[in-house]
Amino acid sequence: MRVFFYKIIKDPIYRSSLISLIVLILIVSLCIYYYNFIGVDTSRYETIPLEGKGQIGDSWGMFTSVFSALAFWGLLTTLIFQATSIAQAKAEAVEQVERYKNQQIEDVFFRMLNIHSELVKDIDLKKSDNSVTIASGRDSFTVFYNYLKQVESGAKVISKWSKKYPETNEAILYLDYCKKRGKQIDEFANHDELNVIGYAYKSFWVKYRADLGHYFRFLFNLFKYIDTSDLDFKSKMKYAKIIRSQLSDYELIMIFYNGLSDQGISKFKPIIEKYTLLDNLPYDLLFDSEHVNNYKMRAFNELNHLSR
Repeated sequence: MRVFFYKIIKDPIYRSSLISLIVLILIVSLCIYYYNFIGVDTSRYETIPLEGKGQIGDSWGMFTSVFSALAFWGLLTTLIFQATSIAQAKAEAVEQVERYKNQQIEDVFFRMLNIHSELVKDIDLKKSDNSVTIASGRDSFTVFYNYLKQVESGAKVISKWSKKYPETNEAILYLDYCKKRGKQIDEFANHDELNVIGYAYKSFWVKYRADLGHYFRFLFNLFKYIDTSDLDFKSKMKYAKIIRSQLSDYELIMIFYNGLSDQGISKFKPIIEKYTLLDNLPYDLLFDSEHVNNYKMRAFNELNHLSR
């Protein structure tokens, strides 16, 4: 019964058909009632005088205008029914095209996601003589992280002492390992924390660009494919979450610092923030907890998506 009433409310074609049927039943019922009302005996119809038959015919004349109006209404109903059918067919066609388009986007997305996973598997870190494999696949990101942390730590020390001794070489005398880094000290003379991160990442990138260049380019283009699609933002976020679920802790950390580097700050960082890519960031692995201030809060939490 609920299905019946649901069709009446939601389906205009079903509703029009039902109304037409009800009107037809009412007309037939009215004719039968009137026929009985005037008291015509069909078994004796042939014996009725001609004048009587004429009176019977005249008694139905009042229905002529009614039937004409009903005929017009029936024609109008037919036209409305046809128009409704055409509109519904068009709506279904549009919906089908939309489903097909979304299916195509989804197919391409998962193929790209699979390629990205293969790129991660293909990462293979070896010693300089290529004799021993240091790490491969996602384990490589631990090596990347440790090296970047080491470089960032050294850069931070240089920055600190270059600010403390801007016009002397006491920093070089104080830090033995800085004897060959005079250029770095000059570069950090007036640099803030973000510049330290950028410089550290630049040094890191020189060493591991061949291993990570394709990884970050493809990851960026994967998000760009979603971002430029015709999907609504809710659907885009759904796919972004799928990508996010594939990333390890150390991948997220490397993505975090890539977004603050010269390579990622102009293009990748806005994507990171827009799609809350750092929602599951392992904060304990950050080189400095203050580094989060270089991102908008929506990069870390969907609840803050409209903030900052």
